[in-house]
Formats: sequence, structure tokens, C-alpha cells
Amino acid sequence: MGGGKARLNQTNVLRALANVEQPFTLVDVAHVGALVMYAYTCHGAVQWHKHIDHDELFLVREGWMMLESEWGNVTLRPDEMAIVSKGVAHRSGSQLRARVVQLRPAAGADRRNGHRRILAIPGEKELLKFRLTDAAKRADPFRPEPIADIEELTVQVVAGSGLSPMVVNPLSDSLWLVLQGEARMEAEGESAEMEANDLVVVGRGVPHRWASPAAATMLLVSQWSEGAWPAAD
Repeated sequence: MGGGKARLNQTNVLRALANVEQPFTLVDVAHVGALVMYAYTCHGAVQWHKHIDHDELFLVREGWMMLESEWGNVTLRPDEMAIVSKGVAHRSGSQLRARVVQLRPAAGADRRNGHRRILAIPGEKELLKFRLTDAAKRADPFRPEPIADIEELTVQVVAGSGLSPMVVNPLSDSLWLVLQGEARMEAEGESAEMEANDLVVVGRGVPHRWASPAAATMLLVSQWSEGAWPAAD
């Protein structure tokens, strides 16, 4: 990604799973920075495990999922997410099929910062659940509401109706995922009509904006840049 090129060939994270029958099979749907967004079906439960090199974000798009960890358990429903820190043992599971997106570095990625965490102390911290719809209510129209950081990127929620201001992120590519509503993303003469669960990635340094005829909520994953957003009126 990057290099000043727009990427408006959209992907729908649920349709990407249409022909995947085996639960917990990760489908690569998008790349942003050093991270990969995967989609998978959660049904049953995986074994307890941990990742010593990276954090891992879980966002439910359909159904519900139990996320168990050494730092507590949370039940995630659509538009709810949690981040499991590196070194924390965890597992995900669901009695019925749930559709989930996961954000983390690619398997075997070169760990540039070299930070590892072999052990986490059970109960040291609390596993937090973030309700993205609540964050959207707090946000000013078309202004990002930061939720959490993962690697060098920030997960944000942006909501609004009408036409957004033009934004340019000079630091990283920007991944946009429609959580609710419909939107049209525009970038350098390209456009993509998007609905819930559609995503696009816009290249670093590319001016872009989105329009929606009614209230829409978007998830934005990029390196935070205050200068990318015009000052609020």
C-alpha cells in the first residue's frame, strides 16, 4: 500500500466468507500499514493460546462471540470490539455462527520494534469492550473519535450525513469500513458505493472524502494525524 495510490476496489467482509465453510479459517480482506484485516466465522471454540509479538483486535459484525482471556471475559455483539494485548492467553468461541473481523500483523511478520511479552499476569488488567455505536454518538459530525491504538495505527469511529470535508493523511494509508448506513467514498476521480460491511483502503497522501444521504457510521484505521482533518467550525 501507500505510494500515493488510491485503493477504492471495495471488499465486503461478510461476502468474503461466503464460500468458506470451516470455522476459524482466516480470510485476508485488506492491508493497512503493517496490519492485516482478516474475516472469519466463529463457531465452537479455539484452544487457549497467546501471541508474544503483537496485540489482536476482534470486531463482531454478525452474531455474538465470547472472548475469554487471562484478563477477564467479554461477550461481543455487532459493532462491539476488544483488543487482546500481546502475551495474554485467550480464546474465542460461539455456540452459533458469528462473523468476525480481526486486525493484527500478518503471520510471521518482521517485528521491527522487537518488543515481546512472554507472560501476562492474570488479573493484571481488565479486558475492555468498546461499543462503537456509543463512540459514534459522542463524535462530532465527520470528526474521528479515537477508540484504541494497535501497533502504530489508531482505530477510530467517524459518523455523519451529507458530505464530509476533504481529508489527507500524510502518515499512512487509511482503511474505511462501513459499520452502519451507506456511503460513497471519493478519491482522485475514483468513487465507490459502499454499504454495511464494505471497506476500501485509500493510499497515504491521497485526498478523499465520503458522502451519505442519511446517517452513516464508519470505522477508520490509520496512523493518527490531526493535520489530516480540517479544523471544526
